[in-house]
Amino acid sequence: MRLPALLLLLLYLPSASSAAPRYRLTGLGPVAYGDAPAINSRDEVALTAPMARGKGFVAATVISPRRIYLWRAGRRTSLGTLPGYGSTAGGVLNDRGEVAGTLDQTTDGAAMFTDEHAFLWSRGRLEDISDYPVTEARAMNNRCQIVGDGRNSGRPTSDDPQETKSYAFLYSGGRMTDLGWGVAQAINAQGQVSGIDDLGNAVIWEGGKARVLNGVRAGHGIIGKALINNRGQVAISSERAVYLWASGHAVALPLPPGAFNVEVDAISDTGDVVGAAQVGGRTDYHALLWRQGRVCDLNASPPPRSGWLLERATGINRRGQIVGLGAWHGQPHGFLLTPR
Repeated sequence: MRLPALLLLLLYLPSASSAAPRYRLTGLGPVAYGDAPAINSRDEVALTAPMARGKGFVAATVISPRRIYLWRAGRRTSLGTLPGYGSTAGGVLNDRGEVAGTLDQTTDGAAMFTDEHAFLWSRGRLEDISDYPVTEARAMNNRCQIVGDGRNSGRPTSDDPQETKSYAFLYSGGRMTDLGWGVAQAINAQGQVSGIDDLGNAVIWEGGKARVLNGVRAGHGIIGKALINNRGQVAISSERAVYLWASGHAVALPLPPGAFNVEVDAISDTGDVVGAAQVGGRTDYHALLWRQGRVCDLNASPPPRSGWLLERATGINRRGQIVGLGAWHGQPHGFLLTPR
């Protein structure tokens, strides 16, 4: 029986009764700075890594050429790129194994983000789906609907502010639709799109119209997020707060002591939320899980003296497996946590 979204929300009222979950940690290998791994229900992971050279991967830098890889059972497969583009990044995937991401022109020693194009990889074929000068894919569902944001110009500055202002888009049925000013960050099975509008409000786009989620505000910047699941629940983050919204009501979720720069990155259909925050006045980030009204620091998962710091949890599937970004002996690596 499916529980109504509001009842599920009530189950997530802050509580200290939940035991911290236990996981088995699997390293996913080197990853690119800042690009979030994603996971589907088939235990496949899309991750962005520095391009392989010879028998290994090059050391990651901000301007290293990158590729999106599909990780399955310990093996990586590169999705490649298209002529004229040196890199692919920001991969998201669905339960059919299709991947969406962003093409850019970054090559060795030169970062070129002014001609980014959203792409779709399906059945071994990579396709540029962008109808606008600059687009970035951020999420997709099992109907191969893709959402993200774009701009009319790739120039970092412009005399015309409309050229560099972000607008949300929905790609569906081979066509890209402008949803209005903002950033589309998630899409569920029903085609509801969530994200942030140009005023920093958390919104849901449905039928081409934006509805502001009253009572919470995400704000601007990379930390502001509004992510919807298939039950219509929305995880929302601002700089110092995290909310779970459903059926017009929002509950503030607990934070670790001294947490700031809090960010959510994914929400499961059971309402589990993953993300990250700087905690205890430290500069490093810690990967976090919110479950049944309790927040857990996932750094309890790696064995002692393993060399791991789990910095950001970026995806969670229906089995409760979590993927994210971390540092292994000081180098950026991806991780997979599987419930024991």
